[in-house]
Amino acid sequence: MRMRDRKGYLQEIAILKKEAGKRVLDIEECLNNHNLLRKEFKIAIEDSSKKIFSLSDFTEVLAEEKEKLQIDLIDYTHEMDPTNYVKTKLIIAENVEMLTELGLEDLNERKIYSFVIELQKEFLAAFEKDVKRAKTKKEIVDIIYRFRFYKRLPVKKEVFPRSVKVIREEFDAVEKELITKACKSKVLIILSSSIAINFDLFSNLTGSRIIKLEDVVIEFKKKIERPLGSEVKTEKTLLRMYEDTTLESTREYDTFIDDIEVKYNRKIEVFL
Repeated sequence: MRMRDRKGYLQEIAILKKEAGKRVLDIEECLNNHNLLRKEFKIAIEDSSKKIFSLSDFTEVLAEEKEKLQIDLIDYTHEMDPTNYVKTKLIIAENVEMLTELGLEDLNERKIYSFVIELQKEFLAAFEKDVKRAKTKKEIVDIIYRFRFYKRLPVKKEVFPRSVKVIREEFDAVEKELITKACKSKVLIILSSSIAINFDLFSNLTGSRIIKLEDVVIEFKKKIERPLGSEVKTEKTLLRMYEDTTLESTREYDTFIDDIEVKYNRKIEVFL
């Protein structure tokens, strides 16, 4: 994208946002119109590159595409923010300079991957500085959204930042610092005196498909298991995550968690 041309860059983002919005509307129309859905399904199964075998498969594919596009729409909105534009431009400028220093004519696959890893370290260092500088709730929420977007950017095909061993320590350190600051600044609710539990929840939160994170609601529930014919029972903890009233995911812990700051069987908002 033409980062030097602010007007051109924002126009390109606006076009992408418009196209994504239109596609979301098309998908919604298709999902709500059975005849149109069957028509599109017939077209899809004729395409040998698409592994779709039933109408339910096709419906699920459309629903997943819609979710991804809705997240993209939020990301485009953030990118169009003037302050985010300036930050992105500075980061790209720094990395273009780094790439130039490597020598384009000498680049091979190994060097390119090495550069990408260095780029990840630069991103994480920038995030760490932003977290330390952030003072207002708006600034912290903005960093949470940007970090979530970063987590979804593949380092290479099907490989995402946290799965890269050489940067995992830095990645976790930045995420923990962000979560800690968000809790201390009363942006996120403190769920437990255990840092590990807080980190686990909020790490899953930023990795979720929930579109607007401020709509996240969670609920702790007890689960008791007793094998057939056994006197021994096992107590576990279920952590359910909702987008408003819709269940998004369920996380199961192998033990009963008693050091939480919220009540069991009660839905609570994560963002304060």
